[in-house]
Amino acid sequence: MNIQLKSFAELLKLTKEGIDDALAPVRAATAKAKANLKVAQLDEQIAAAEKAVQEMASRKELDLDGIARFSCVPQKRNIQ
Repeated sequence: MNIQLKSFAELLKLTKEGIDDALAPVRAATAKAKANLKVAQLDEQIAAAEKAVQEMASRKELDLDGIARFSCVPQKRNIQ
């Protein structure tokens, strides 16, 4: 991504709205970087959960309650 920034002299001539418009590409790049970081964090959490489920499933005696904690399906609850 190639960001074209205005010179300082041009920025001084702009109004507040013009400055906000001029800095829009910088804000967009920052937002994209934050979103990529969040995606990477979620991918790491997913990988850790998958590893834990695989470890539990490979045991001789299955821990079904433990595996159910990692399930994306909501657990049924007895409501009285």
